[in-house]
Amino acid sequence: MTEQDAVSKPPLIPLLVFGLFFAIFLALGVWQLLRLEWKNALQTSLTHEFSLDASKRSLSPSDFAALEAPELRRGAMTGFVDFGQILALRGKLKEGRPVYPLVAPFYVGADHTLMVAVIGCAPDEDVTVLKKFGLQKARLTGTVARPDYSIFLPENDLNKGILWRMEPQDLTRYWQQGRFGTSLMWVMTAEHVPDFAADIHPCEVPRELTNNHLAYAIFWFVMAALTVLMFYLRFLRTYLQSA
Repeated sequence: MTEQDAVSKPPLIPLLVFGLFFAIFLALGVWQLLRLEWKNALQTSLTHEFSLDASKRSLSPSDFAALEAPELRRGAMTGFVDFGQILALRGKLKEGRPVYPLVAPFYVGADHTLMVAVIGCAPDEDVTVLKKFGLQKARLTGTVARPDYSIFLPENDLNKGILWRMEPQDLTRYWQQGRFGTSLMWVMTAEHVPDFAADIHPCEVPRELTNNHLAYAIFWFVMAALTVLMFYLRFLRTYLQSA
């Protein structure tokens, strides 16, 4: 076999390797474009929700049963908030300072469907005073969404009143949901706090979603193009010149 014959053969293994990376980068770029389309549609939905007068829009569990995070609905719901089982959610910061969303069981509908009511945010985790108010009938106005938590936060220890993440199974067990009926773990973030809740302010719900998917798509398409260029400069150019 002459040296020219060896050079003129297509570089099969490099072709497969570079082809694999090209396909991966291209697929990631297309995926980011699909995510961009989904995120834009979701942002349009959120903008519409926040343009409505939530106080005049009554919600029931059937109105948001099909929601997926981070979709939400805004409106008002009447039910019972059990302040006796209120908990302070840890791990949140606002302007560099700790803030504690206060969560309590919220029972709605004839079957006492369980939801989570975020009644407001407090500067500390002391909920002793609020626990004294017990079970209260309330009409909450705000946003409803699925619970959002990070698996990187510490585990909950609800027997000690320590809540790091709104994990439905933990809260259902702690609130002894079996006494009340069906369990449907949705979160109602109230836009107005109870009159008796001093030093508490409504928790903010983001109205704008982070959307960097176009930049990510461009990055992966550039990587795909560079893969082709590197293959050409390192292998294909030599092959074509020797052909």
